[in-house]
Amino acid sequence: MKIASKWIKHRVLAQYPSIRKHLPETHLFSPHYLWSMLQRHDTLYIKPVVGSGGYGIIRVKRRGKTSFAIQKDMKRYRVNSKVALLQLLRRLMSSKKRYLIQKGINLVSIKKRPIDYRLLILRPESEWKVMGTIGKWAAPGKIVTNHCRGGKPINLGPSLKMSLGCSEERCQRVENTINRVGMSVAETLGNRYRMRQLGLDIGIDKKLRIWILEVNTGPRYQLFRYHHDRSLYPKIVGYMRQINGR
Repeated sequence: MKIASKWIKHRVLAQYPSIRKHLPETHLFSPHYLWSMLQRHDTLYIKPVVGSGGYGIIRVKRRGKTSFAIQKDMKRYRVNSKVALLQLLRRLMSSKKRYLIQKGINLVSIKKRPIDYRLLILRPESEWKVMGTIGKWAAPGKIVTNHCRGGKPINLGPSLKMSLGCSEERCQRVENTINRVGMSVAETLGNRYRMRQLGLDIGIDKKLRIWILEVNTGPRYQLFRYHHDRSLYPKIVGYMRQINGR
């Protein structure tokens, strides 16, 4: 079963305290939440409730009390009032779509280009299996990391070593935490909706805290061709055939 709405998935997961602490503050877009969140957070992301591939995402950065920097795709804007900000956002947002507003995370980065991570979990039989995690390194100037938008694959351990100088032991602890959080999400959504595949977009901040940026119920997995474990991708393909054959 696939669930297209990011808002539905967020609301379900937010009911569970052990998962909720890994969710960035997220609300349906409204001027009220825009202003209240900008008082608490320097960066916000505005995302279509239904959408994939990073399309339509807008970043808002607070530069002062009434000064804001906005980016969508490669286009950048600067406004100097709340009225101008709201007018610009309404122009950039599709009138036919609903949007979420989400707290921005200060993601690990290399050369000032952010990285997030795809965790793939499958249930070919009765039990969920963690397949692995691989990073998506944003293309220069981009605010999204998606492979289809120029993001480059990068493995978890090397990326944390390059970004934060993490030891192998520390990298392993981070990976273990990601797997544990992912399994909680899989069991929560899987039991409720009888799904068999999940792709979690995971953010890691500069303090190595784990964040669930998005949950995909029909995940792409081709990025795992570049995983350091070369036996992993054929295994994923086999499991996906098993799942889709049901």
